[in-house]
Amino acid sequence: PKGYGARLEFAREGASPLVREVLAGDGYLTQSSPVVWLPRAKGPLTVRWPDGGVTTHELTGGEQRVTLRP
Repeated sequence: PKGYGARLEFAREGASPLVREVLAGDGYLTQSSPVVWLPRAKGPLTVRWPDGGVTTHELTGGEQRVTLRP
C-alpha cells in the first residue's frame, strides 16, 4: 500500500533521467519513508510498480506534493 518496490524515473530536459526507488528498510530494525524527493520541474514521471504495472504522470513543475497510486 505504500508503494515499496516501486521505481520512479523522472525525465528531465537536456539531462539524464533521475531514478529513485521506494525501499522498505535500510538496515536492521529500520523502516524507510515511502516519500521520494524530486526537483520541482516539468516532465514525465514514469512509475514501475512492484506488480509489473507501469503508469506515467505529467508533472507541471508547480506541484509541491504528489500522491501516486497504481
